[in-house]
Amino acid sequence: MLLNEFIERNHQFGNLINKHLEILKHHPDLENLDIIISYIDDLLGTENGPIYFERIINYHLASTLAYIVSALHEEELLNEESLFRLTHFEQPNSMGQGLAQLKSSGLLKANFELLKPFDQILFSRPMLGVWSAIPLGEMTQDNVDSLIAICRRNGTIEEKQNAIRDYVNQNLLYLDEEEPVQLNRAQSTHTASVHATTDLTVWLLDLSHRQNPVPLKSIEEIISLLENCPAETLDVEQKRAAVDCLRRLRSLPAEIVLDPEKKAVALRLVKETELGKEAAILPLLPLMAQEAEKLQVTSIEQFIRLIFHNISQDDQLDYWTAFVSALYEIQRGYNLDERGIDNLSAEDKEICFGGTANKFCERLQGLSPLINFIYVDNVSIILKIKQLLLNEILNTADELLNEQANDEFILLIGNMQNDEKSIHRYHQAFSYLKPQLEQLLELKVYSIISGQNALEKLLNDFEIAIDNFPDITNPKEAKDFSPESLLRFAKFVGIKNGMLRSAANYPGFYPADKRPGEAKQNEQDNELSKSDEVPRKNH
Repeated sequence: MLLNEFIERNHQFGNLINKHLEILKHHPDLENLDIIISYIDDLLGTENGPIYFERIINYHLASTLAYIVSALHEEELLNEESLFRLTHFEQPNSMGQGLAQLKSSGLLKANFELLKPFDQILFSRPMLGVWSAIPLGEMTQDNVDSLIAICRRNGTIEEKQNAIRDYVNQNLLYLDEEEPVQLNRAQSTHTASVHATTDLTVWLLDLSHRQNPVPLKSIEEIISLLENCPAETLDVEQKRAAVDCLRRLRSLPAEIVLDPEKKAVALRLVKETELGKEAAILPLLPLMAQEAEKLQVTSIEQFIRLIFHNISQDDQLDYWTAFVSALYEIQRGYNLDERGIDNLSAEDKEICFGGTANKFCERLQGLSPLINFIYVDNVSIILKIKQLLLNEILNTADELLNEQANDEFILLIGNMQNDEKSIHRYHQAFSYLKPQLEQLLELKVYSIISGQNALEKLLNDFEIAIDNFPDITNPKEAKDFSPESLLRFAKFVGIKNGMLRSAANYPGFYPADKRPGEAKQNEQDNELSKSDEVPRKNH
């Protein structure tokens, strides 16, 4: 919405608009601001109207406040007292997500006032991740009563919030302390590495757009483009679910919050991995360092718009298939069984807010250098180590163009037939990899593996993996190879033993030069991987 249109639609508040004209000129979301005013126009005419107006134009994010006021209006809870409660709460907060959970479960009207004394416990910034992780419609009155009981206990706010987090994990998410087993591959993961690379993606997309602030397509424009895609190019049910998903996400107050701690992890990740060498990322590093201590909040709507802009720049890429696949799995993640087969239920069962951004990154990685996804657990770490070992073999093969290295490589092949010498050679490779492994472990993104005992276990797992690496057959044949053909032979070794395929195909670790279509096919071959919009109230 243009400023002139906003002023014309709200001409009755001309004095308030003129007073804050400079802020409104740069307001990022006049459309949702207009929706908010349509619900509270009578309250803006009261004695406290100027205070409310100033609060709503500075509310972060306007889309969240638009959802809240529309929800309260629908439940007949919107009045001067509730508006004061909303606009005087510290920004950003988790009230939007919390109220969305209550409303989706039919519990908002009965509990809105009951929860008021506990706003600082339930709806302050640290609770953003708690509310966003709960699937919509899953809460019961017993759950709400339990949260209230926790709030009434003795203790600090932080202690009560930790108790609430534990309660939600055990009673609404059914999580143990360890990473839960996924029901299917469509349900997004929640490991530290996934969250860190999603945070990094959000940050990079936002920074890149601020450096080059081109117009972004609105959600409505994206929906229109999707609906006009040729019918033969997309599955009808997936297309339907994708459109419904876009409309639902646009109207919900889902936000991605990057605090200094999360930014520190993301910054270390990009600096200490190959990501920092990407041509699209390298120029952003100084800006990331400057903004590392600043809080950043991005709405899921803005994230989708940024994602779509970045993946749709290359007409040679089939971005629609991947984009629709992500939206479909977000919208119907819990309709799919362990094999990824849809139960065809008429009711969509969406994945949680927290998994939504992760799913976009998982499905759209490779379509833009700014979109990243790394899934790390003990198994994938071992696969990555094996890939590093193979790279070392290939690097050795490259050196064979120097004839002096020829005999050494042939000797290496021969040694792998001898158990005693083989063990020695494995330990040599192990010594080469250990510093790199330790560097990976230093990153918080790999926090699932921590402490000396875990490191020793991981190194032991590595040795077992290497011991399972079959010996090369007929090594004497290598003596007949030319130095150039030895490189092909080394690659054959990797393919023969499944090392390259197993390591490279695991999500987040396939080679960067693969086309997205190839990556998708590889993922299938991987042995390890068997609502309505916010309505506008008439002025």
